[in-house]
Amino acid sequence: MTPKGAGLAFPPQVGAGCVTGREGLTQTRVRGLSEGPGSIGFAVPNTRLPPRGTPHRQEEHGSKNMNRSELVAALADRAEVTRKDADAVLAALAETVGEVVAKGDEKVTIPGFLTFERTHRAARTARNPQTGDPIDIPAGYSVKVSAGSKLKEAAKGK
Repeated sequence: MTPKGAGLAFPPQVGAGCVTGREGLTQTRVRGLSEGPGSIGFAVPNTRLPPRGTPHRQEEHGSKNMNRSELVAALADRAEVTRKDADAVLAALAETVGEVVAKGDEKVTIPGFLTFERTHRAARTARNPQTGDPIDIPAGYSVKVSAGSKLKEAAKGK
């Protein structure tokens, strides 16, 4: 039971206010939105979203990017370890590289694959594209990531 003036009752009761729409989907009529004076005249479709992290995400959504869970799964399969262990190794790698780059006194090199290095960015003056006013950007640090020879060859398809 909803309090007086609330106007919405969720979840809908079975058979109460449910209609079949054009595509055969069940829809719930929402009081105040779909019927009566002052309504805006539509029903809310009862749809369910697919579960997150489905295995066929790339095919379903057209994404060509590998997310972290997919990378962990690929590492676990290739190294024949559990996903938990693969995730722990990936987290340790990211943490270690981050700590070394934050110090800035050395670079991390995985031979043939990647090199991570902290670089200094000098102070400079830029312009606001909307107003044209100059903006002073202070000096800071950035990260330079370079691909190694084996990664470059893999990108060429050789």
